[in-house]
Amino acid sequence: LPIILVNIFILGGLFMKLLGTPLCILCEEAEKKLHAENIQYEYFNFTESIENLKWFTALRDSRPEFDLAKSDKRIGIPCFLFEDNSITFNLDEAIAKTKSGKK
Repeated sequence: LPIILVNIFILGGLFMKLLGTPLCILCEEAEKKLHAENIQYEYFNFTESIENLKWFTALRDSRPEFDLAKSDKRIGIPCFLFEDNSITFNLDEAIAKTKSGKK
């Protein structure tokens, strides 16, 4: 099931979507740091609705980047999904990639 972002990041960097939930302290900390770094992003709360949960589950089930998290019985959040369809779970890497605009 291909997951494609249709948003465009206008200010010269890569557009990023933060996938998470307010129930996760690491997601909350990521949001605070992104705000402090003045990073523009879209927050996708997958616990907000069944539709969002289905979308996140389809992404998680179809992407090998989540394999380690699944094998460790983790959810794989916070997750940073970029317009080039790349994924990272590392906040500092996400910030650097967003600022550099490199795909």
